[in-house]
Amino acid sequence: MRLRVISVSVLTIALSASILTPSVRADVSEPSPTKPGTQVEKEPFSYLTPEAKQRIAAQEPLIKAADRIMDAVRSDKKDLGFAGLKLDDGFVQVWWKGEPPAAIRGALSSAKAYSPVRVSPAKHSLAELQAAAAPLREELSKNPGGPIHALGIQPDGSGLYALTDSGENKAGLTSTYPKLDAQVPTVVQQAPRGEFASRAIDSPPWWGGAQIVSDDTGARCTAGWPVHSTSNSNYHYILTAGHCGRPYENWRNGNRSRSIGRVVGENQGHDLLLIDAPDHVGNQIYDGGVPGGTNTTPEFSKRITGYGNVYYGQWLCQSGAVSGAVCNYQVATNGQESYCGYDAFGAYECYNDLFVAIQYNGLPGSIKGDSGGPVFTPSGNTVTANGVISGYRGSDGLIFQDVVTAFQDFSVTIHTG
Repeated sequence: MRLRVISVSVLTIALSASILTPSVRADVSEPSPTKPGTQVEKEPFSYLTPEAKQRIAAQEPLIKAADRIMDAVRSDKKDLGFAGLKLDDGFVQVWWKGEPPAAIRGALSSAKAYSPVRVSPAKHSLAELQAAAAPLREELSKNPGGPIHALGIQPDGSGLYALTDSGENKAGLTSTYPKLDAQVPTVVQQAPRGEFASRAIDSPPWWGGAQIVSDDTGARCTAGWPVHSTSNSNYHYILTAGHCGRPYENWRNGNRSRSIGRVVGENQGHDLLLIDAPDHVGNQIYDGGVPGGTNTTPEFSKRITGYGNVYYGQWLCQSGAVSGAVCNYQVATNGQESYCGYDAFGAYECYNDLFVAIQYNGLPGSIKGDSGGPVFTPSGNTVTANGVISGYRGSDGLIFQDVVTAFQDFSVTIHTG
């Protein structure tokens, strides 16, 4: 993983080793401001079906229970045996190798105040599987266009999985990937390759979900989350996808009438980009539809009240500048998937530690130009930040990076003020 750190006159962006504790703010009384072209909804998230709203509401206590467990897991830097966690149907499923230590047993017990918790044995811990995946990921990055295009870790700790779009079986693949199945079991599955995935005339203060355009290449992506430096809240940035741009490149709004700022931070391994926004960012994202998009309802806006972890089994929404706001995505992996592809400059890159979610209404996972857009949880008339769109796989798969990883990479946090 390459982390490019770019110094600017007012700030140096650096990798933070600290573990962030997600914080969801509960203040929802302040109405969302509007900009020209946006409307005010009579009913928040009116495009959501009653069933979708019910799913999102039902997962709230499960997320609280999962947060309690993951806080305990992160508090100890040792390999505790944690393998994975899933928000299941009415309970939190945890996989653990060996006997959980006393601190974890206490967290599991306290989490039950929010939701039932089930613990099942795992063959391998997450740390063991991450170590086993590292040499195979190196082989992926050295084989542009090779038959294996993605690699992930099984959430239950049983081993690894590799995705290929060729007809070769595992035995045929080992000549190209000698590390395949070398340390732990690896399941080979057939799947299409991941591809990179308007709020067309945004203005300061910049909002998430707007269309943004590169001065260098003309590439069009989506503004992700408005953020600010953790050391000085007056330094504002837009978080978007790393494959969209490169260091020092200047970005504009959708019709190129206003300059947003230059790229000041990039973590290419995590597919993340940080754009300086000296004219300041707002605490809003664009919501609702886009003419010609997947969602064609009117255009709305939503206030951001915090951010949260992402869990296997969680229900989420996305707001791309081309698709519009689309919901009913369920997270299908545990944030350990890698995939490779060519970025906007023709460079072959591999991106790591990503999540994949599946759209359950038969709608596209995302569309080209959605890259960098917000992945979120609806909450009342506001949103909670969860991720940044990286790309799509097949007709219904959404690939994204979680915001907690982004905040650690760039020492920034979500802008809610």
